[in-house]
Amino acid sequence: MSDTDQMLAVLYGIERVDGGFRCRDYRFATLAQALDYARRLNADVAPISAAQPRPVQPRPTPPAPSYSAIQPAAPAQARQTSASPVWYGAGSSVTVGGMCLESPMIYTGVAARAWEAPRYLVDPTLQTAPSGEDRDGVSLGYWPSYQGLTPVARHTYLQWLALGRPGDYGIGYVFMFFYGLEHRLLREMAPDGVEVIAEVDRLLALDGDNGSFRSYARRLISAISLIRNDPVAQPELSPDLRLGEYEIPFVVRRYLGVRLATGTEPARLSSLTLCV
Repeated sequence: MSDTDQMLAVLYGIERVDGGFRCRDYRFATLAQALDYARRLNADVAPISAAQPRPVQPRPTPPAPSYSAIQPAAPAQARQTSASPVWYGAGSSVTVGGMCLESPMIYTGVAARAWEAPRYLVDPTLQTAPSGEDRDGVSLGYWPSYQGLTPVARHTYLQWLALGRPGDYGIGYVFMFFYGLEHRLLREMAPDGVEVIAEVDRLLALDGDNGSFRSYARRLISAISLIRNDPVAQPELSPDLRLGEYEIPFVVRRYLGVRLATGTEPARLSSLTLCV
């Protein structure tokens, strides 16, 4: 049997059985008949001799893509890369939302994640309305943040800063600004603390009629006084010594504590006690 016939026999499963040969599901008396049937099955295929495996021609390797080709395209409105907060204090200026802010006493920057942005951080990439006003802060929540303001409220806040932070604006704007002053004084222990404290005092004069803000501002001033270890002086007796407070004022507690710790009887103790 020739090599071609042997290949046909293997390809079509020709095998010897009792009384003859079988190819696929048919029985044949002789091998020649089985091979002839296999040739007919293979008639629509090139002859076996010509159907030898041809060498596979290697496909040309495509050139490696350039580095720029595999970089994901940046979204058209991609958020700016995060930038550490920058403090703009007295004597400095910064432009945000088309407004030039002189001595704004604010932090500007872009948080890596929106939900991590400090409430006081002015993000210059956020949208501001070109006009409009929410002077009373009606759209502000109980604990406002610049990130969460509406575009109109951001415009109003920047307007308030550009005007030098006057009175008669919603207390929410004042608190949002105040958070930045707290951070500057308590977390950074900044060298411009005198100017920042002076600004807190100025805001107290403008918005001290708001009991909540008055309480927070006075406590901040008291905390800074303690941190700086300011000299302890006897508080001036005044009808408004406890104004807006539900506990003994810090200045009084500190004065009494120091006098008692040193074994010195507080002067006019009875009068001071009656006052508090």
